[in-house]
Amino acid sequence: MLRSTDNGLTWVNISTGLQNLDATKLAASPDGAYLYVGTISGGVHRLKLQR
Repeated sequence: MLRSTDNGLTWVNISTGLQNLDATKLAASPDGAYLYVGTISGGVHRLKLQR
């Protein structure tokens, strides 16, 4: 998982802590505050998005 906070000029790896790097699903909370990542046999992870 990579994240950019400057419209894609630079990217940072945010995969630390994921038990499995095979992401199968991505979803944002309705208010846009969180990104949820589903992984193969790794569960669901939540990332607070910066605003």
